[in-house]
Amino acid sequence: MVHDRAGRRGPSNVVPWASANDDPWLGSRRIVPVRPHVRRWLQGRVDGPILEIGPGLRPTAPVERSHFVDRSAHVLGLLEARGASVSVAADTLPFPDGHLAATVAFEVFEHVQDDDALFREVARAVRTGGILLMSVPIRASMWVALDDVCGHLRRYEPEDLFAKVKSFGFEVRGYDWTPAGSPLLGTLQARVLAAGRPIATTIVQNLIFPFQAAWDSRFGRVKWTPPDQPVPSAAEHVVLWLERTGPAPEDR
Repeated sequence: MVHDRAGRRGPSNVVPWASANDDPWLGSRRIVPVRPHVRRWLQGRVDGPILEIGPGLRPTAPVERSHFVDRSAHVLGLLEARGASVSVAADTLPFPDGHLAATVAFEVFEHVQDDDALFREVARAVRTGGILLMSVPIRASMWVALDDVCGHLRRYEPEDLFAKVKSFGFEVRGYDWTPAGSPLLGTLQARVLAAGRPIATTIVQNLIFPFQAAWDSRFGRVKWTPPDQPVPSAAEHVVLWLERTGPAPEDR
């Protein structure tokens, strides 16, 4: 079962901002490549084109050898200046069938109006044997104020998420998970973001994420839990390692 927030569906697959000034990334011009341990793992397994969807100013894929799709012109301009190829987010991906060796989508699917359409489009563009790395929040029962402030449209139930990706031709090869954070910290984060997203972005881009990236670079390790092991009840967020093994569905 998917938890959808009432009244938020619309005709477009990309959730629009009211204006360019609502772009939450405008508060910073600093790109902080995050998850360096994941990037190393990915580069060791992929030989071919890599796409990252919705990276913001915190890309996971290697910047100079990847293509990035985002709805922020600010973000795309900064990534392009660093040597990346870029495209504005739309309802389709700018690639022929089976072109991509890997797609990365961290914290994306929960923001998309029609997530089935995005799964279908990714499945179309990723080659057989290709990789999809994705992360999403899970469990509707764990919905908090921060989900609303961040613009989440849903949380996924783990069993239904595993079934969904399989229905689009992907096999779960492994997953990682994180527990719920402190409720007090989550409430504080929600209030800070609600009070001023550009200011919050400036702070975290300059102070928090550079430290996190440095920590992960030195100590981070990719540890996949086998998919036959149930997702722990304490988990509120998962990262999936998926391989496209079946045909991409043309319609559902």
